[in-house]
Amino acid sequence: MTGLHGATVKARSEPHASNLVPISNTIYGPDQTEPAAKLRVLLAVLTTGARNGPLRACVQAIARLRPAFEVELELLLVQNGSGTITPELEALRNEAIVPFDVAVEPRRGIPVARNRAIVEAEARSFDYLAFIDDDAAPDNDWLVEAMEVLRATGAQAVTGPQEPVFPDHAPRRLVNAAIYQAAEHDVDRPCTWAASNNVIFSIRFAVDHGLSFNETFTTGGSDKEYFKRFVRAGGIIRWAPRAIVREPVVPERLNVNWAIRRSWRLGTSGFRIEASVRPPRQAVAICLGKGACYLAGGIGLLPLAIVPKHAGYVNGLCYLAHGAGFVLGLTSRFRPRSYV
Repeated sequence: MTGLHGATVKARSEPHASNLVPISNTIYGPDQTEPAAKLRVLLAVLTTGARNGPLRACVQAIARLRPAFEVELELLLVQNGSGTITPELEALRNEAIVPFDVAVEPRRGIPVARNRAIVEAEARSFDYLAFIDDDAAPDNDWLVEAMEVLRATGAQAVTGPQEPVFPDHAPRRLVNAAIYQAAEHDVDRPCTWAASNNVIFSIRFAVDHGLSFNETFTTGGSDKEYFKRFVRAGGIIRWAPRAIVREPVVPERLNVNWAIRRSWRLGTSGFRIEASVRPPRQAVAICLGKGACYLAGGIGLLPLAIVPKHAGYVNGLCYLAHGAGFVLGLTSRFRPRSYV
């Protein structure tokens, strides 16, 4: 199949050549005669092709990104779970909102698709690989802010917040609940992990240290586990608080039942994540300790149910689910079978 501007789209796992046109303009050095040395960043967006509207909004936001100095950004959509490009993705490509290439990864699974992006980035000699979700949108200065922190700190990776965007008249008790809030890290210290909803990392560091996403993490958590190993290998991840990606919270996820199930899933992945960077006994002890803290905190928050619109009650239920997940997730019997 032939992609936009002649790029070849192949329905297999091997990397292929890219004919992408850089999103950013050519940036010249001080004398304005020779191009400055540029860092090449591949921005990968994983998609099954089913969420057409959100993906279109994501691509439109990427097209609005302000170019970062001496950075060449190219966009790759990783089509996951299908041997051919879906009609929705084909239609988006034909709209030519912004040039992009497509890598078809027929094996289903988020970590599988992430690994495909790593293979593509290495094969095309990119310096960095970036991930954002297909239902999210980066702020116009996302790339500028992220690369500024990356250069200033000399880190191997940079991550930023994914801010929720709630629908009008969303219940305050849910809007203020911790499960829906963006992660926060200390700007003065390296992060101990990162999520793939907003991250840029050195592809050379990843390849040199043999880092790939664990494809057995089929129910989530593979990004946190990966970046914990990234740090364990000596990689430094820095926090860029102004490199913001925004994700609309769909109504189907704005309810207590979803929040509890999500918290449970996060807890049950705890042992496998900890065991990837610690001895098994130490990982068990940490999970039991965290589980106990979450359970105690959840019980303490439940009385806030009597306070109208207070998020404490939702937090209490989520902490109980999270804590129970930490403890019961020590055995595979209680781990979820599907992604939440």
